[in-house]
Amino acid sequence: MRAHSLSHKLIFATLTSIASANFGLPAKAQGLPSYMAPISGRTVSSPVETATKNVLALNTGMFELYDNASRIFEQNILSKHPVILALFSGAGGRFILYRPGMAPLGPRAAVGHRARGGHRQVPGLRPFPRRPGAG
Repeated sequence: MRAHSLSHKLIFATLTSIASANFGLPAKAQGLPSYMAPISGRTVSSPVETATKNVLALNTGMFELYDNASRIFEQNILSKHPVILALFSGAGGRFILYRPGMAPLGPRAAVGHRARGGHRQVPGLRPFPRRPGAG
């Protein structure tokens, strides 16, 4: 009985080693799906495609830099200089005065624009002094 169990172990070990060796043939890998091609290794692209991708990547990366720079520039300008922002539409327009260190000052009501002689005082802003002799 002991010889029988030893022969079974020997046969099992032999079959296992033959199966794992696969008779000396290399293992065949299954092909990857097409959507895996960009991450699986080298992809072929023309110099024009590569340049376009590089420019788009640079442009995308610069958006954050441009955004930060515009905020700093806006803060620097508004902290040192008064700015009048004029907003116009088909219904008229309005002005907003940004003064350094103060809250923006704008009209409380919309200021309309007329063809001749019509104007209204914007609350909170002083009018220009009238010239002598002006009608």
